[in-house]
This record gives sequence, structure tokens and C-alpha cells, in this order.
Amino acid sequence: KLLRRLITEITQHEHRMFPYLAKLCGRPLLSMLSNLIVYEVNHGENFDPRLNQGGYKLRFIRRFLISDKTKLENIKAAFGLKS
Repeated sequence: KLLRRLITEITQHEHRMFPYLAKLCGRPLLSMLSNLIVYEVNHGENFDPRLNQGGYKLRFIRRFLISDKTKLENIKAAFGLKS
């Protein structure tokens, strides 16, 4: 629940606030051994169909879609998620 709260709060603020917000949630930031990212598409200022925004992100996701079960399990494990 704390991780969910952290992610919810972080997505509402600038990146420079991450260490402070993580500390508030009792989740200090740790160095990671691999590059991991969570990116939310088609929301807020990143998406406005009237301005033809957001389509390139969806094309990128479709182009590089990961469907290999082993890779997906490894990604979940890297984020500390259970299958």
C-alpha cells in the first residue's frame, strides 16, 4: 500500500520531489542495478487527441510490445511484483 501511495503522489509532482516524497512514505530511494521505468500514456498534458498528441507513444508501445512470458516475469520481479 505504501508503494501504491508513493507512485500516486510522485505522479502528481515534479521529478525533483521524488526523494522528499519517498521519505514521507517511508520508502527511501535506492540505487537500482538495472534500468526500469513506469510510464503512463494518454493522460493529462501528455495526451490531447484534438492536438494530435499521444499517437506516437501508442505506436512506440505497439512496436516494442513485450509478449515473451519469461521477459514479462523478469520485469515484474525487478519491480518487486508477484505474478
